[in-house]
Amino acid sequence: MAEVFDHISEPRNFVAADPANVELKNVEMKAEGSGSTWETSFRVAGMPVHARWTRREFQRNNRIVDHASTGMTWTFETAAEGPATRLTVSFAPETRSGVINAILDRTATSEEPQLEAMVEAYRDAIESA
Repeated sequence: MAEVFDHISEPRNFVAADPANVELKNVEMKAEGSGSTWETSFRVAGMPVHARWTRREFQRNNRIVDHASTGMTWTFETAAEGPATRLTVSFAPETRSGVINAILDRTATSEEPQLEAMVEAYRDAIESA
């Protein structure tokens, strides 16, 4: 389980797993995990988007919660499943505006294939290491 958790805890592996073309920069990782920050740049419908990420929660070999300035919060959870490790990845909107949350939530549900592709990319990278 530690191997899977260590892999998903690295922002560069998150960017590598994303099927979109995402640029990663200004990574500042804290030894304790929480409080780490980084930035990403990507395009949505041809428009440039820049996000500043903050790692809000880091429970070694269990759970990571990362929040992006775009309003999305990503949660990664690992659990032992016999000799294997189950990885669960989810995301949800989190802004101060109920209207923006509703728009992000509606937009995010169309991203399920992207989420599945990311989990598959994580699995492939971990198994090939």
